[in-house]
Amino acid sequence: MSKKLKIVFFADAGVEHTIRWVKYFASLGHDVHIISWNDFSQGSASYRLDDIKSSFHPVKLHVLGGKRPVSKFGYFLWVISLVFSIRKLVRKIDPDLLHSHSVGAHAWITLFLPEIQSVMTPWGTDVLIDMKISRINRFVSTKALKKATAITVDAEHMKQELVKFGVSPAKINIIYFGTNSEYYSRSRDDRMRIRNKFNFKDDDVVVISTRTLNPIHDVFLTIKAIPKVLAQKNNIKFIIASDGVERQDMEAYVSKHNLSNHVIFPGYMTMAEMVAFLSASDIYVSSSKADAGLAASTAEAMSVGLPVLVSDNSENGFWVNGSGFLFADGDADGISDGILRLANDAQLMKELGRNGMARISKDNDYATEMNKVNALYVSIYEKD
Repeated sequence: MSKKLKIVFFADAGVEHTIRWVKYFASLGHDVHIISWNDFSQGSASYRLDDIKSSFHPVKLHVLGGKRPVSKFGYFLWVISLVFSIRKLVRKIDPDLLHSHSVGAHAWITLFLPEIQSVMTPWGTDVLIDMKISRINRFVSTKALKKATAITVDAEHMKQELVKFGVSPAKINIIYFGTNSEYYSRSRDDRMRIRNKFNFKDDDVVVISTRTLNPIHDVFLTIKAIPKVLAQKNNIKFIIASDGVERQDMEAYVSKHNLSNHVIFPGYMTMAEMVAFLSASDIYVSSSKADAGLAASTAEAMSVGLPVLVSDNSENGFWVNGSGFLFADGDADGISDGILRLANDAQLMKELGRNGMARISKDNDYATEMNKVNALYVSIYEKD
């Protein structure tokens, strides 16, 4: 592709999804900028500015806004100042194209900018939940979506939801987020290192959840399935990765029910750490209440070769067929029964894991999907 574009992304700079998207297009030779207004002042491991700056190279990272005021009036002034700062920066960069990741503030900002060709990519809950529970959110998000030149979603049901909000189906493109199968592959060395670090025995079956510890992903449901599992099979360990607002309550539950010897909370992970912990595991669980298309965390687990247990919503049945099992939303017994079924059949685990690897490589390849996005960028630019 000969044409090099100047692209500005509006996205959360503290999320691995963002890093993967923007670096890919920079690798194609585009001049890529990301504008983010994360509050890095809290010092969380995943949001320390010094830790992530190098992750974006050669993308130009612009972090605006700083620490957010506590008072409502101060916050209002902060928002106005932020809008003016973003407008000034966008004028200076003079991009060929804007791309907003998620429908919310990262999309709303385009309503305050000059007429520039733009792409928007909903991430799931922004459309499936946020736009439905708030009239203001729905009004502003719909205006932003209608202003966009093109929209990408990773599931047919996401497209239909947008159509219900009055968005033209002609501008909606189904393009998956994709998984780098070469990167997300099982490492024997990492498996041994992590299992030795946490004193997992050779015959221990390790179950991992990598969804955020926030209500929407309902990891608490997975934790509540643990007592039933251990009552029938005691050599099962659980890795509850990531972080979120429910972590303290989850840790308290684990302590109260004497599960601490079987459950670890390693917190947020880098991409390399994620590969290592997935490699150390044998079964993956996602009890999320809602997804857009195939959740990236589920796709990564399948790519590494783990059989998956996933809640039966969204398009999970389409993706998980032959690679694991589904359980009903809110069904902790369904989780425990699935874990026990897999843990008691090593051959079944291997078979489902191999099927998942093949499915991701065939139908959810990272480079293939990103090249579809790149073709969309070029077509928009050439029509302008």
